[in-house]
Amino acid sequence: MILVLTNPLKIDRKSRSELIVSFKSYTRNYNLRDITGVVILGSSTLLPTGVVSLLSSMNIPLVISNKLGVSISSPTLIVMLSEVREKQYKLTEEEKLEIARNFISARFNGLSNLLKYYKQDPPQLVDNNDLLVWEAINSRAFWDKMFNLFPKEVRNIGRKPRHSDTFNKSLSLTYALLYAICTRALLSFGFDPTYGVMHKSRYSTALSFDFSEMFKPIAIHAVIRAYKKGLSLDKEGELTKDSVSKVSKEFFDLISKKQNNETIYKAVYNRALKLSQYLRKKDKSIKYTFTYDPRKLS
Repeated sequence: MILVLTNPLKIDRKSRSELIVSFKSYTRNYNLRDITGVVILGSSTLLPTGVVSLLSSMNIPLVISNKLGVSISSPTLIVMLSEVREKQYKLTEEEKLEIARNFISARFNGLSNLLKYYKQDPPQLVDNNDLLVWEAINSRAFWDKMFNLFPKEVRNIGRKPRHSDTFNKSLSLTYALLYAICTRALLSFGFDPTYGVMHKSRYSTALSFDFSEMFKPIAIHAVIRAYKKGLSLDKEGELTKDSVSKVSKEFFDLISKKQNNETIYKAVYNRALKLSQYLRKKDKSIKYTFTYDPRKLS
């Protein structure tokens, strides 16, 4: 499971196999053998370095989402250099751009399918040779359409990751959950999550941000579903515990569904495997991207 913690006061280790999490009025223990990722929502948690080291030693990504943005701590230093990692470091700029464009193309195709699912016409992609310009122009066009699925106040605010409103907080939460899963998948197949193909080193795990692009329509879909059930913020401008539960439930419900006979969760790991195979063989027939289509979920 991914452990989602909202504004805990302190996270400490009870032993080498157990965390103890303190909140304002209670504490709770969590066994690390049941955890595949830890997501902390908030800015005031006391986190001893021993906890970070323990999570790292067990290949458990730590994701922190707060007003400063999203930070991911990955245990890359303890993973031995592999053939995959060697190939990753030797990618040319042209190869990086090709992989990045394929990731983003899959995201746009997934967003098109999501809009069609809600009976909305998707925008036509605008061509541009500059990857960042191409991504920015088309992202704005897709968000302009996507905001039709939300109340007017969401469009008025827009997508602002650091803004304290239910839409942006919810999307940041689902993205954080997605980053944790993607980071774990990439580590499982020998990648260095800090070495990206589009995002640069100022992002803690640049490849995780790149790789997750094609799965972001799922995170957005979860927010659409949760928003219809009513979401609210607490006095500190964070999602209430009930709202975090609603958003997380929708996200995990979607990734547990099957598309083309594999769950979305399994698809994340399978695409990390396919990407590793592609880097080793440079075989163009190996499909390492994923296109979300809610019409095909079962």
